[in-house]
Amino acid sequence: MKDQPLVFADTASPASADTSWWARDAPDMPQDLLEKAVSRLGFMCMVYVVTFVSAYAFTAAVDIGRVFPAEGHPVGLWGFGVSVSMALAIAYAARTGAMRAERLLTVGLLFQVVGALAITLAENTAPWPVDMPLKGISWVTFWITIFPLLVPCRPWRAAIYAFAAFAMGPLGYFLVIMINDYPALQTGHLAAFFGGNFTAALWATIASRVVWDLGRSVREARQLGSYHLVEKLGAGGMGEVWHATHQRLIRPAAVKLIRPRGFTHDQLRTLERRFEREAQATAALQSPHTVVLYDFGRNEDGVFYYAMELLDGVDLEQLVQQSGPLSSERVVHMLLQVCHSLADAHAHGLVHRDIKPSNILTCCHGGDFDHMKVLDFGLVKGDKLETNESKLTADDTTSGTPAYIAPEMVAGEGEVDGRADIYSLGCVAYWLLTGQLVFTADTAMRLLFKHVQEAPVAPSQVTEVEIPAELETIVMACLAKAPEDRPQSAADLSDLLRAVPLRQPWTQARAERWWSRQS
Repeated sequence: MKDQPLVFADTASPASADTSWWARDAPDMPQDLLEKAVSRLGFMCMVYVVTFVSAYAFTAAVDIGRVFPAEGHPVGLWGFGVSVSMALAIAYAARTGAMRAERLLTVGLLFQVVGALAITLAENTAPWPVDMPLKGISWVTFWITIFPLLVPCRPWRAAIYAFAAFAMGPLGYFLVIMINDYPALQTGHLAAFFGGNFTAALWATIASRVVWDLGRSVREARQLGSYHLVEKLGAGGMGEVWHATHQRLIRPAAVKLIRPRGFTHDQLRTLERRFEREAQATAALQSPHTVVLYDFGRNEDGVFYYAMELLDGVDLEQLVQQSGPLSSERVVHMLLQVCHSLADAHAHGLVHRDIKPSNILTCCHGGDFDHMKVLDFGLVKGDKLETNESKLTADDTTSGTPAYIAPEMVAGEGEVDGRADIYSLGCVAYWLLTGQLVFTADTAMRLLFKHVQEAPVAPSQVTEVEIPAELETIVMACLAKAPEDRPQSAADLSDLLRAVPLRQPWTQARAERWWSRQS
């Protein structure tokens, strides 16, 4: 979508999926690390351009003869023009994503060789006195040294490029003296001058091995069961969501994982049961508007994970933040689908307990537009998933999100049932229609008290969007403090929503037009 982050958007396959010769130089590391390497390469190219241009300008100001020799050809300018143009092209491609990461890194390695030749030509444009003291170290030494740290490459290929860059030193030097008929320096001077380049090539070979091994370790650490983590899509609290690929299946997946750190043994057991409960709860549901669970487990490092379908869409919190309040027709269309998911959950004896805009995704799914998916059953509660022996939600704690939590969950009195989800869904409807929260406060505790004690302001009083009176009545009923004053089930709420008179229902054709404008 245009200028709109996608929560579970499809991303490029790992570098290993590309079998072209361009990809053979790519290290065995995840795609997101390759993209970071591309960013570093682009930055280095811009530093190269600025440094080279500044050096030429300074040299010309101090001694114009070092740039334009009185006798001979300014061969340094040839290398300057070619290498700077190549650097700018790489920087542009890195900035715009005009080339795949592994391909651009291969071009970057070729640039290492071109840059080494250009630097040597610049250093030797004017003749050096035959009887001069030792020249010192060539800038090519530093050039070769930094490359394995910025541009990852398989070790044996890194060695080829590094020693090719080293060879550009002698090659460039003898090219200059042959073209301009300059006298050659003594062998000892040349050995000292180019010896640093050779040492740098050896260092680059060793350093590339270290970088490659680190990348492989990261890839192995991201292996969860049959799934390989490709790119992080989001994070919050202890949880992370990753785009993942299956070792044998073609379909992509979104993997949610929790890395438990700093927990006692008892806390870890409770966390494991809670995570398993979330996976079992999601797997038990059959509504097409509930995210589909593929697999779940725990790896050797103690990381809990479950794999679910990868969706192309945006959550309702981001949608309203970027597009503003939605039309009543679209809100009704969305709420009906969420009710379908909740009705299925409640029929299985499950209460979501954390219904909020960021846990509801609208997406393009199987040709349907504005197809809703309810996510994250991490706080789900139900008799089928708990035993008297292990209550995973303590009686003296409050679960849920303060801006969308039901009053009975705050008070902790009585059994929480599906009507708590109805209240939270009323808060979501309020957000969709107005772009504002039902209650706001400077602290979470005051916000919780407002849900228990304060009457909400009608949606029509805080927005200019036209809201049918029947729809506003339904939203206010969902926000009733007492559960018995709300719609008693998701099915009852669906019946009320279908009876709302709408000027123009939100059809698939309208939804498709809206989505096409965002692409």
